[in-house]
Amino acid sequence: MDEEVMVTFPVVVLLAVTIMSPSVLGCAGIATNEVHVECQEDTKLAANKMVQPTASMTEFYKEHEVTETESRLALQQLDLNEINKVPAWCDGCGIDKIHFCRSAAFINDHCCCEHRHAKEKLPWIPHTCYLGKDRCQPHTSSCTKYREIRECCCDRILVAQYLAKFSTGSPTCSRLHMAGWIISLLLTAISAIIRLS
Repeated sequence: MDEEVMVTFPVVVLLAVTIMSPSVLGCAGIATNEVHVECQEDTKLAANKMVQPTASMTEFYKEHEVTETESRLALQQLDLNEINKVPAWCDGCGIDKIHFCRSAAFINDHCCCEHRHAKEKLPWIPHTCYLGKDRCQPHTSSCTKYREIRECCCDRILVAQYLAKFSTGSPTCSRLHMAGWIISLLLTAISAIIRLS
C-alpha cells in the first residue's frame, strides 16, 4: 500500500499543477509569452524597455595585430640579455603585478596605451587590438603605470612563458621557461622582503 501511495503522489501533484491557472501558482520572473501577461504586466513592460535598441552603437576597428607566425619570428630574433635587464628605477614585482601580467587586463592595457604608430612592444605575444571612438581607460591607473609594470615585470615573465609555449620541447627553451619562473619567484620574494622591512 505504501508503494502505491508513493507512485500516485507525483501524478496527483502533476495533475494539480496542470489544472491550476498561472495566477494561482504565481508569476514567473519575466513573461515569455502572452499567456502570463495578466500577472506580469509591469515585468513585461520593463523587459521590453531594456530590449529596445540604443541609438548609439559603439563601433570598433582593428588597431593592430600580431599573428602567431609573427610572434614566433619575433621570439627567435629577440635578444634575451636585453629583455632580462631590469631598469634601475623598478620597485619590484609583487604578486599583484605578476597576476596582472598574466591576465587579459594586461593585453587590454597594451591595446589602450600602445598603438600601431609606435614600435610594437609585445611582438612575441599573438594578439589583436580593437579600439572604439571613445578613449579607453587602462585597468592600471594610467598608461604610465602600465608601461612601468610591463618593463619591470611583464616583459621577462611573458617572454619566458611564450618561449616555452612555442618551443618544440628543446632543452634550451625548457631551461628558459624554468628561468622565467625562478625570476618571477625571486622578484616576488624580494618584493615581500622589501615590504616587511
